[in-house]
Order: sequence, then structure tokens, then C-alpha cells
Amino acid sequence: MKKPLHRLLLLAIVLLGVAYSLFKPSPNEENAQHAILPAPTNGQTIVKTGEEEGDNQEKREQWIESMHRAAPGTDWRYLEVQNARDKVARKKAKATPRGEQEVLANGQLIGYWNERGSLNQAGSVLATNYDQEEDKIYLISAGGSLWSGNRFNDGWEVLNQDFRFDALFFKLLYKKDGSRRILAAIGGIPHYSDDNGQSWTAASGISSLDNNAQSRDLLQVNDSTVYMSFKPTFFNRYRLYRSTDWGQSFERTDRLSSYENSRIKMIRPEGSDDLFLLWKDNERTTELFKVDQESGDLVLQGELPGIELTSAPANLCGYQGDTSLVFYIYDGDNAVHRSNDGGTSWNKVGELPERPWSVGLYILPSNPEVLLMGEVDCYKSLDGGQTWDLQNAWYEYYDFVESKLHADMMYFAEYQLEDGSPFILISNHGGLSVSYNEMDATDNIGLEGLNVGQFYDVVTDPLNPRYIYGGTQDQGFQRGFDNQPGEVIDMEQAISGDYGHLVFGKGGQTLWMTYPGGWITHYSDPQRDGYDAAWELDSDNESVWLPPLTPDPDPTKDIVYMAGGNYLGGTGSHIIKLEYNPNGYIEVDQLPYDFFPETQSTISAIKISPTNTDNWYVTTSNGRFFYSKDGGTTWEQTIDFVPSGHYLYGTSILPSIQDDSTVYLAGSGYSNPAVYKSTNGGESFVAMNTGMPPTLVFELAANEDESMLFAATEAGPYVYIAADDQWYDMSGTAAPTQTYWSVEYLGSEELIRFGTYGRGIWDFSTRELVSTPTVEKAAFQLFPNPAQNTVQLQLKEIPGKNAQIKLYDLNGRLLQSWDYETVSDGDKQARLSLSSFASGSYVLSIQDADKVQSKRLVIAK
Repeated sequence: MKKPLHRLLLLAIVLLGVAYSLFKPSPNEENAQHAILPAPTNGQTIVKTGEEEGDNQEKREQWIESMHRAAPGTDWRYLEVQNARDKVARKKAKATPRGEQEVLANGQLIGYWNERGSLNQAGSVLATNYDQEEDKIYLISAGGSLWSGNRFNDGWEVLNQDFRFDALFFKLLYKKDGSRRILAAIGGIPHYSDDNGQSWTAASGISSLDNNAQSRDLLQVNDSTVYMSFKPTFFNRYRLYRSTDWGQSFERTDRLSSYENSRIKMIRPEGSDDLFLLWKDNERTTELFKVDQESGDLVLQGELPGIELTSAPANLCGYQGDTSLVFYIYDGDNAVHRSNDGGTSWNKVGELPERPWSVGLYILPSNPEVLLMGEVDCYKSLDGGQTWDLQNAWYEYYDFVESKLHADMMYFAEYQLEDGSPFILISNHGGLSVSYNEMDATDNIGLEGLNVGQFYDVVTDPLNPRYIYGGTQDQGFQRGFDNQPGEVIDMEQAISGDYGHLVFGKGGQTLWMTYPGGWITHYSDPQRDGYDAAWELDSDNESVWLPPLTPDPDPTKDIVYMAGGNYLGGTGSHIIKLEYNPNGYIEVDQLPYDFFPETQSTISAIKISPTNTDNWYVTTSNGRFFYSKDGGTTWEQTIDFVPSGHYLYGTSILPSIQDDSTVYLAGSGYSNPAVYKSTNGGESFVAMNTGMPPTLVFELAANEDESMLFAATEAGPYVYIAADDQWYDMSGTAAPTQTYWSVEYLGSEELIRFGTYGRGIWDFSTRELVSTPTVEKAAFQLFPNPAQNTVQLQLKEIPGKNAQIKLYDLNGRLLQSWDYETVSDGDKQARLSLSSFASGSYVLSIQDADKVQSKRLVIAK
């Protein structure tokens, strides 16, 4: 996913030319796009090269923002802060201890929350702090949870996952009485905790307004005094605030002339108690101010002569030299400038190899001649910014995960041990690393127990539910074997990068997935091997950032349909058909219907009914819904299907398995309901919104009889009880407050599995799971298989008394149950009628009091 490796690519091009001359594609392969395929992983991560995270970041942010579609003036982030506050209040009102049995949905859903992983693949880490006396690290993860741990890659512990703390506003403060206070921001408002992060109180003197507040540049200048810049809404200018009681209360001191984060930067130079603020007035004029700590006012020091930031953000760092303050700044051309006289005069000293991300430039307090700079890679200067060296290329990490930095620098900080020796903490998208020798070497200390994985999608192998697969943000495609149900498991990162929309093909035997921009990979053996075919969309309209996939309903075919653009060239938004050819490539075709002219938008979700494969459904990124009753040939748009659905971004379609005319639709619900139901094949919809807060629903799943629906949302996990016509929060006391991106119902395992964006994979195991019999290797045969209207079971032994035969679909939904004695025509034989079931792959189980035996059954009519 990272930087093109120019030398390696040049070599690859030469090798490709040789290979192409020897192995030209046959004429019937002309519509397939080939890829250089890696060898099986054998436990080694495949490194996906290509578009850089830095290049992808803006596209991803635009995609995330567009999904949270809302009416003008509606701040979805503020609504989610309120959702989180309400959730915390509900948790406080519950008497259930964390980790105990949860009674949810007015007593209609009972079970246990279990964290599942991954244990060994950390996600993104942001701000850090260090307690010298305890020798303990404190950090905030990208999901907003508060953690503590040590410097030795063990002992990580989540201190608070009920709140979602702002990424970079975080400080440990030590009071005169020896006690310690943690200062952080929740929804932009400063909060403090005096009990190690367990409970939090909002600081006084700052209004909690009806919009998205922002706090930044939290700086301590003496024992009890801290400063910050703050604005209460998006439309307000920043103001300077001061607290003289360790963040318990704040007072406003001066007004800044900026609405934008990128135009101001406040610092406390290393070794100094003075505060300075850089103000980017425009692209060519930048002014330096000093904070008068008597009045709290900003005092102009002057303009920066001859330095034009242009597209660069306001940036500044500095330290107290022997005789005066030393400052550094970089301009719009990435030139580094230094002032040795407190900002009066400036000289260019060097050139940055890349434009820094928000982590900017960092000066080591222990040796101010050493500077760090972060973007995708980390760079260091040992000569005061004159020359810069690459710490390690991002792709080196995958061969040396213990000693190399993961990609994407998020935060640098140097601290001192009790004996005075310094060490550096480097936060990145793969966890946290430490260096004790000015970056000569780094150690990865997030390899065990720092469970902050960011999952876009989590799916369970339908043929062997012990295997779990996940697509993540910057931690690659991961897979793990669940040999300890209920425990947190290790997962292997099979390939680097960002992945989502994992779907199974060929009746569950193969796996397909999406990489940003429409690079699709196919795995014939997802449990063990690397991808064996790939194809990439090249189109003027390239769908959404992670284009959705849906499998062909025929279980004998290895086909998926992609929400695409127009791979033939030009504009367009088509459904693209991808079929794996056993010769090792993907054949490509696209359906003729173009959704773009009618909607001026792209396909955001696509599904095919499992009970009537002629029924196809599509929703677009601007809330339009389409249905086809002839297998995707012709389409009808549901015009104004709800009066208030104008701001719906469709994210999930769930066709019923009970009734081929019923379909559920979900998406953004900030200015309209988030979930709808149609009982006439999509011609009209009614809202299902009672109990659901204003939020974005990413995915829906249902139990066997659809008496319950499960929703993965921005506001957490929710369950819909059909008998009550109401949604209930599933969080209970144990589930983390996170964005929940994916959900699947596993009836055969009796659990609901969620993927979160910041706390990994979580299962809610229902009450019956506590006494579930042991699953054993099936001791029966099926004839024929594939079957048509009937199937015969031949058993090796007579099942126990009251044995049942159960048929599940690949999502774990129970479709039918038979008493063994009723269908048995001999001691070890049974015959089942399959006439009422559509073609597809299923799981057939024989269950008695002692064990469960399961086999895959294919129905092909």
C-alpha cells in the first residue's frame, strides 16, 4: 500500500517483459487483467506496494465524510459525542460487573461479551505520556481508548474504553500533594480524572455547546498552569485559554484570528517556560507571537521575513539554547529554516525529503541537534536539520517487525527514566516503538496485548467456523484460527494494506476482498495461502473508496459482483462481474445498466436475494435505491421512498431469507431514519427507527427467523427485536465504545460477531453457548452432494436419543430442523426433502446431547 519502490519496480518491469514474451495470454484471456502473484505466505506477510497511504488519506477521509451524510447545519460528530455520553450513562446505571452475563433488550437477549483479537497486531497509536515513578506508559489509541503499559512489550491494559478521547489532547499532571491527574478531551471539551482514568469530570469555564468543539496545543508551563487553544464550534475562531489549577477550570485570555487548525501552532520550546504561537495569516505572511503569562495576551514578535508557507501548515518547534531561543520552521517548498535569535532572523539550513504529516518536526530535548520528521516514513537529522536520513523504509517492517518502524508516523515524544536517561516513543499505524539511543535502533513494544486493531470487515469461514478473517486499516488482511473459543487470539497478517468487503465464493470455498480504489484479490485457499489472482478497476468513476462486493448466489460458481465504475473507459457506474478462472486469473465483464446518468453518484451497496436470485438490489451514495426482478438486467428506482430519506447514504442491504419480497436497507441516519424495511421487493419502504439514535449503520445481520436484527453502527452495536418493533443498545457494560463496522450472525456458533474500528473483534455469545456440545468431525456421509430435491445421510453410528438434524445457511441462520427419528429409514440412515430450498451452499448438522457433527451440503437444481 505504500511508496512505489522505484528500483524494485524497474527490475519487475524487466522481468515482466521476459515473462510476457514466454507466457503471452491466450485470446480467451484478453478480458482478464493479470498480476504478479506472490508465493504462499508460509507465515510471511506479502507487502502490497502501490498507492501510498499519504496519497490515499485524503480520498479515505472524503469517503468517510460522505458516508456520514447529513442535512446542512447538522454536525454528525457532535451527535456521536452525545450518543457516547448517553451510552456511558446507561453503563453507570447498570449493576452488572464487567465481564459478567449481560441481560439486554429488555431481557430478550442474554449472553456474554468476549474480546477476540487480534492479540498480536496492534493498530494505530497516537498521543503518549510517561509516568517516571511507575515506569509506565500511557497512550490514546486511534479509536479513542485510554491504555497503559510498560516498555517491555507486555502488560498492556485498557484503562477506559467507555469514552472516546480526542487523539492528541492528553497530559499527565502532578499536583503539589503528590497526586496525579490525567487531562484529556472528550468531544473537544477538556476533562480531568483523578482516579487513573476511571471517571472523568468536564473542566469548568468552557461551554459545552451544540456543535463540534475543538481543543488543541495543550501545554504546561509550570506546576499548576496549562494553556490551550480552543473553539466551541466549527464557525468560531480559536481562543487562548489558561488554567491555574491543573486543568480543573479554564479562563479565556485572548482571541486568535483563525478558524482553521492549519493556520495556528502554539509551542513551548524545550527547556523554556515561555509560550509562542505561529499564525499563518495567508500563504505568504506568517507572524510570531509570544504569550504574556501575566495577562494571557498574545504579543506580536514580528513577521517571519522571507519565509512563505504557501500550502504548508503553520509549524514551529524550538528549544532554549545557551544564549537565546532557537526555532525551526519548514516552508511550502519543504525547506528547513532556523533562527538562532528567538525568531528575529532566519536562515535556510536544509531540505526535507518529504512534507511532514501533522506530527511535523520534533526536537529531542536531550540533544537538540537531533530532529525527527514524520510522514509515511520516519526521517532523522543529526546535524540540526541540514541533512536527513531515512530511519527505515516502511516495507522493511514486515521482515523485521520487532526492530523496524511500521508505516505512518503519528506522534513523537522523548521522556526520561528515573535515572535521567532519555528514551523516545514513536507512535505509528502499527502500534508503538521505543528507542534508547537517539534512533540508532528501535524496538516494537506493541506486539502483544495492545489490542487496538481497526477492522473494516470481519467474516467467519462458513465451512470451518474456527477460522476468522479480517480486513483492516493499514494492518492488512488478517486471519486467525480460533482454537480457544472466548479467548483473544493471534492473527497472521497475510498481506499489508487496507482491506474491506470480504465475501466468500464457490459455496464458501474461496475468498474475495477489496483494496482502496478497486484492486480485487482472490484466495483459493484463504486459510493458508496468498492471493492467486488480482484485478484492478481503471475507470473515470471508481465507485467508493472501498468498493462493495457481493457473491453470485450459485454455489458452484466462483463469481462476485463489484460496485464499480466503467472498466471499458469513460464515465459510468456499472455492476462489474468478476469470475475466477482456474488457470489463475480473473475474467471481467460488466452489466450494461449504468446507474450514473440517473443519480450522478456511485453504487454504495449491492445484494442479491438468497431465496429468489432474480431479485437484485442496489443503493447509491446519494441515497437512491434500485431493484431488479430479472437478475440485474433491468432496474427500477424507488422514487422518494421515504419523505425524510434525502440524506441517506446507503451502506447495507439485507434481503430476507424468510420472504423474497422483504428487504432491509440501512445507512446514514443523522437527518432521517437509519434503517428501513420493504415488504414489496423494494418498491416502497417504512422506517424502523424506534430506539436507534442518530447514527450511521454500516452493516446489518439477522438471526434465523428474523425475529432479531443486528446492526454495526458508528454509535456501537444494536439489536432490533421484531416483537417490540424497537432497537436496543447491545453494549451492556463490557463492549467498548467504538465504531462498529461489521456484524455477522453465526447461528451454528450461537454468537454475534462484530468488527470494530479501534478495539478489534468482539463476540456476543448468547446464553445457550455456555452449554453448547463439542463440535466433532462429522461421522456421516451425504448422497448425492451436490443434491437436488432430496439428500440421504449415511451415519457411522446411531445418534443419541432426541437427536436433531439442522440445516443452516452460510451466515449461520437456522433454516429447518428435523427430529432424527422422524426422517430416519434405518438405524443409520435418514432422508431429507430439500424441495423448498434454493440452490446454494448450506451446513447440515446432526446434534444430540453429546456432540455436534457438521458437513457442507450443496443444493444445485
